[in-house]
Amino acid sequence: MRGTKPLLLALSLFVQGMQPAGAQQGDPPRAVARADSVPLFASEEPLALTFIADFDAIRKDRSEDPKDRPARMVISSGDTLEVELRPRGNFRRDPANCSFPPLRLDVKRRPAEGTVFEGQDKLKMVVPCRPEQSVYEQYVLLEYAIYQAYRVLTDLSFHVRL
Repeated sequence: MRGTKPLLLALSLFVQGMQPAGAQQGDPPRAVARADSVPLFASEEPLALTFIADFDAIRKDRSEDPKDRPARMVISSGDTLEVELRPRGNFRRDPANCSFPPLRLDVKRRPAEGTVFEGQDKLKMVVPCRPEQSVYEQYVLLEYAIYQAYRVLTDLSFHVRL
């Protein structure tokens, strides 16, 4: 894709209270997985991902109930997953505030088995609010650093990975 610039994004997951894979709603609570035992968060190394999707449709869907859009995610390991993306958030989903909204990544359980995304379901992705202005990449890094600092203070925090 000539002329496209890679976007810096942060994946985040709130793991406090996460039930192990296969647990059903209403099951008695069991031991909660530690974030560092979840493959996606076992490393702090940045993870290179490539998404192939109709980003114009995703960017333009700023409705109260945005649609899930099919996408292909290529992981740096070479694994490819069929996923769904949709705009999320309130303030940043408003086009007056951001030219590109944050995204929600919906990972399907079975295809993710054996990948770094095994055990994941819905993840929040933070992307530069205005990718045409490079300073917004710094804001993603700052938000990432704030989440990391908050993890030092409490277990009730998001676990994030660039």
